[in-house]
Amino acid sequence: MGQQELENGELISYIQTLEKDISCLTSSSVAKENETLRRDLEKTKTRLKETESKLKNAMQEKTKLEVVFVILKGLLLSL
Repeated sequence: MGQQELENGELISYIQTLEKDISCLTSSSVAKENETLRRDLEKTKTRLKETESKLKNAMQEKTKLEVVFVILKGLLLSL
């Protein structure tokens, strides 16, 4: 085998090693990004549930105030 063929073989081996390293880094980066997105999604779901709960409470409070208003209006009209 000539010197040129030996160098080519070494370069091909080096390139294959680099390709494997890049593949591992890419997989790792994708996994980290997926984990970050999953955490963000969970936080968003939690905030949505909290907002829904606040909205439900506000609607219940509004209904109570409307009932009180109707009662007071009735009392005032009966005077």
